[in-house]
Amino acid sequence: MSNKTVRAVIIDDEQPARNRLRMMIEELDSGISIIEEASDGKEAIGIVRNVKPDLLFLDIQMPVLDGFDVVELLGEDCPPVIFVTAYDEYAIKAFEVHAVDYILKPVRKERLEESVKRVMQNRGSSSRPDALKKLLDERAPRNMKLLQKIPVNYKQEIRLIDHDQIFWFEADGKLTWVHIADQKRYRCDFSLSDLEERLAGTTFLRIHRSSIVNMSHVEKLETWFKGGYRITLKDGTELDVARRRVENLKGRLGL
Repeated sequence: MSNKTVRAVIIDDEQPARNRLRMMIEELDSGISIIEEASDGKEAIGIVRNVKPDLLFLDIQMPVLDGFDVVELLGEDCPPVIFVTAYDEYAIKAFEVHAVDYILKPVRKERLEESVKRVMQNRGSSSRPDALKKLLDERAPRNMKLLQKIPVNYKQEIRLIDHDQIFWFEADGKLTWVHIADQKRYRCDFSLSDLEERLAGTTFLRIHRSSIVNMSHVEKLETWFKGGYRITLKDGTELDVARRRVENLKGRLGL
């Protein structure tokens, strides 16, 4: 962030919370200008990619895509973040640094002013805040929210795909592809490992280091070259099964 006015976006699924936070920020007269608001994670990603703000005031608990999903999906495009939430379960002590902050609702004017001062004093930092990285790294898998829909990139927007529309996920180098009907595919910003964790207990199963399949679309399992196995999906897609994952697959098929 430069020395000019800091352009910020408020992201919260509750309109009264957004209104109150905007009013409090404006009353501080701190050099922060609220240029946009978003009511959910999907809308937030589109706005951030479009207007490229300097700062996010980001709620954590939101439907479909939560605050952490927004940060992960934005990746290097994510500006500094001030989390504003009613939940203290993520308030890691390591967050007491100057580049990023964590404010509990209901927001107090003094606490908000302190947080804003920290951000304003650290303008010009080009790297992702260390505290934000620590927060993401320290999230226990048990606290990770099940992905009810899968966010994919389509042109300049984020689309949310229902589970039953997806045939399989493919890891291709550093990219992840979501394959749906009619051989269409979309890029997803979650890694295959993230998806495996966030879809645990659903119809999806990892069968290879490069593929996760929707078991509801599996049509056939057959032995293959050198004792290996291969599955065929309802759309005709054929995928190899890693040997160490065969037993899990058979178990899911009741074999």
